[in-house]
Amino acid sequence: MKGGVIMQLNPDLIRDILLKAELGSFKILKNNDGDVNFFKLLKDKNTLKQFEEEKEKYQKPEEFLSYSNREIEYHTLFLKEAELIVIKKNSINVTLEISDLTVAGHNFVSNIRNDKNWNKIKEISNNVGSTSINTLIEISEKLISKLIDKEISLCQ
Repeated sequence: MKGGVIMQLNPDLIRDILLKAELGSFKILKNNDGDVNFFKLLKDKNTLKQFEEEKEKYQKPEEFLSYSNREIEYHTLFLKEAELIVIKKNSINVTLEISDLTVAGHNFVSNIRNDKNWNKIKEISNNVGSTSINTLIEISEKLISKLIDKEISLCQ
């Protein structure tokens, strides 16, 4: 992540972003604190007008109202880096558009969609002392595998 922003990963925000992305493309307002290129772009009157129009039209998705723009941007870029989501390029760099989930993103969101499973994944993650994305994915895969085994044994 750029700019040396210190941010803890919030598993619930990760899940919220992935669930929202599964429903379709959406935009988040980019946090431009200290972004020199952003301020250079705003010197151009047309870009400034476009930015103001974009910012005025922007409405934070309801699922994210309890999170700051900085948190949302950080987690969105993190999920892109983890290759779970696809972000569409934006020429004026005002918003980030989450355009899709990757195959890995679809697999992970399928494992964490159910609230009961998600709460169990978080509980196990807390018990082992790691909320890394790799840990969350591994726990989700193992939990789903165990649930599949249990259901299969009931059918026999």
